[in-house]
Amino acid sequence: MSLVERADIRLSISFSGPMFFDFSSNLCNGVVDIYVPYCPYHEAGFFFLRHSYSETDLYACALKTEDLVERAYRITADGIAPRSSLPTPIKSCYPMGKPAAIHNPSSSLALASREKVLDPESIYILSIDSESERAKAKLPPSVCKKLFKLSVPMPTYFGSLYTDYLQVIPGSGPIDGVSIEHCTALRFYYEWDSESKILLRAPCNLVKNITPPLYDELPRISDIEVRYEGINLQDGNDPHSDARSCFASLTALAGTDWWLYYNDGQTTPTGPIPPPKECQLFERDPCDDYDRGSGAEIRTGADCHAPIITTGLSIAS
Repeated sequence: MSLVERADIRLSISFSGPMFFDFSSNLCNGVVDIYVPYCPYHEAGFFFLRHSYSETDLYACALKTEDLVERAYRITADGIAPRSSLPTPIKSCYPMGKPAAIHNPSSSLALASREKVLDPESIYILSIDSESERAKAKLPPSVCKKLFKLSVPMPTYFGSLYTDYLQVIPGSGPIDGVSIEHCTALRFYYEWDSESKILLRAPCNLVKNITPPLYDELPRISDIEVRYEGINLQDGNDPHSDARSCFASLTALAGTDWWLYYNDGQTTPTGPIPPPKECQLFERDPCDDYDRGSGAEIRTGADCHAPIITTGLSIAS
């Protein structure tokens, strides 16, 4: 029996937190390279329902063996069939969501006719989408800008996991007050032979078994999560402070000049222009359940819900 015939189990790997996804540099090898930016007081972990591993601890363990260790990880599984083509986007049926579309805020076309380019009903994924932009951004990212690198098998499908309504402003571009839904996390889907192990290969040849459990009474699907987040400190003056600062770290890694605006009268510290004079600071009632993802209950100040950035991902919108 072939691997494909046996791989009737769905495995998902979820990536939570602002990360840079490179679908192009290792496409021929069937690998997606993911770069996690260095952001102060933020750490990452690998979760697989039964247990978890701290990325910080794994790297500290490697440093006990060698003084200079590449901070790179890889998830491998013999039970996942190799794939050298881009994954297919899938949409949710409840709540209904259109397939994700690529959005490059630096595009001259998008800036010249933004209302005709951006569909308010779509979930947009930020992308560095041309070879010239990749060269300008000096991709892949430099070592000094990343916390660590993670390589995973190319998935069969992918979908947006979390989203947020905001504006991504390029350089000194205009603030027009129109927020659109941006993808802030991804989930990869695989066909997986559950009789095989899933391994996390850490620095210094350290190998951890991260095979998630599979339950008989539930649909045949299992999940692994890679979570990147900060300490849970709430900033009452700016509930988006963590997202703004982490996105600044992500754009430094990706080599772009993009920054975030939440229509709240506050700009990121790296934003080159002030907010519009007529824009007043948004007064929040912590008891209100605001529309479109701005409710205080999901804004802790350390949520890391900043848009992800991709390259090499082509989607027909």
